[in-house]
Parts: sequence; C-alpha cells; structure tokens
Amino acid sequence: MSETEIPDDDAWSAWRPEELGRRLRGVEKPWCVVGGWALDLWHGHETRAHEDLEFTVLREDVAAFRAALGGMAFFTAGDGIVAPLVDGRDPAAGIFQIWALDRAARRWRVDMMIEPGTPTGRESASATTASGSLVRKWWRSRATDCPI
Repeated sequence: MSETEIPDDDAWSAWRPEELGRRLRGVEKPWCVVGGWALDLWHGHETRAHEDLEFTVLREDVAAFRAALGGMAFFTAGDGIVAPLVDGRDPAAGIFQIWALDRAARRWRVDMMIEPGTPTGRESASATTASGSLVRKWWRSRATDCPI
C-alpha cells in the first residue's frame, strides 16, 4: 500500500486512552475522550472491547492537536467519505471528524471530533468516577485522570 492510498474504514488498531493522553500531555488546549471510552472512563473500568478511540477538541485548536500527534497522516471523515487533509490546511467548516493514520503501520489510531465554540461555559462540567475520585473538568483531560 502506498503512502497516498487510503486504508479501509475498518483498518482500525486504536490506541487506548492512556496512549492518547501520553501523546497529548504537553498540549495546553482543552480536549476530552468521548464515545464508548468516555463511558468506560466514567465507570472506572473497561466494560467492552473498543474498535476506535474518539476525542474532541475545539475547531480553533485543531492545528495544535495535529502537531502533538506527529507522525500521523490526517484524513477528514464525513458523509461516508474519507479524504486526505493536507498538512497545514484547516478542515472545511462542514467537517467535524478527522481520523489519524499511523503512517508506518497503515492503521487508524484515533478519531478527532471537532466542536465549534469556546471552552467558556463548558468548563464547569465535572464528574466523579465510580471509585470516587474527581475527574478533571471534562475539557481538561490528562493521562493521569485515566483510571483504566
């Protein structure tokens, strides 16, 4: 498979939340795990096998997260179409998902969900894990918050 070929939609070998947290440790922008893994993090244990890993960021911060995930190729995903996202180019306004492809392994690793707006008003949301420890405000996730 050449560098320009897009792998199948099912070519997922997703990271676990700990790996994503490690890779994003230095990013001082808001983000959080969403989807099935978010529920498992809230429960404090893995409840099922996960085929993918989604996290969400603000649209204005996409470039910072792409930089932090160095070594990945990025593809927009929407309306059943997966297309390359050129380095340094912002996704179109109608795009709300970016898949990160591990160039060496040719496997999808993470799904970046794009949210509009600002963190203002959202930072007050917090939750408690099943073990009782406070999880950081959901917009400020860190690897140390990951109980799994």
